[in-house]
Amino acid sequence: MPAILSVLGPGTWPALFRCFLAAVFAGFAIKIMDDWIDSDHLRDSAFLSLLGKGSLPYALALLALAASVDRAVACSVFLVSYAMGMAWTGACDRLPSGLQGWQESLVAVACSFVTTGVRTTATAGLVIAAVQGFDDVMDLRAGKEKTSHIASLFGSFETTVGSAALLALGVALNVVQAIGMAAAATVVWLVEIALERSHGSGRSPGDCDIICK
Repeated sequence: MPAILSVLGPGTWPALFRCFLAAVFAGFAIKIMDDWIDSDHLRDSAFLSLLGKGSLPYALALLALAASVDRAVACSVFLVSYAMGMAWTGACDRLPSGLQGWQESLVAVACSFVTTGVRTTATAGLVIAAVQGFDDVMDLRAGKEKTSHIASLFGSFETTVGSAALLALGVALNVVQAIGMAAAATVVWLVEIALERSHGSGRSPGDCDIICK
């Protein structure tokens, strides 16, 4: 980590902070929307219990804040997260658009390419995939096999190594964006754990991942 931080000159810190802040806002927005879709009752999620019927408006407000801080990061994080979620959990489902999940995933990625650029989209995809992998490993080690899809399929060690490799590729591609997004994912995850413990929700942090699922 010190070696990575040494690459960041004084002029990159404002960009790093903007990326981090945008990713935090977008991460919370995605988490709230994800819980809204997956939960049968507001009490099933600490976020939904806290925000109640205002959950979706708050999520949209957070996404707007993310875009106001850094449009490229906010849009790429949201669109890539949506694409990965649809491709993994609903690839063959027919959606309201008339497309199947994997087809909408391609459309979302294409929109991200056009609006934010290939490099930004690719970096977002690498970091999000890495975070998803690490989250699945923690779920598997906690005995939550139902939510550890990747780790259950490939194994805990293999998933950890693969996730680390994906994160390293993201850093190599865009060090500022990758570090900002990784730090933001950590913050969202820690807040989720704190809320789950304080609200005594039956859901675990791994039941709805911080970036996508």
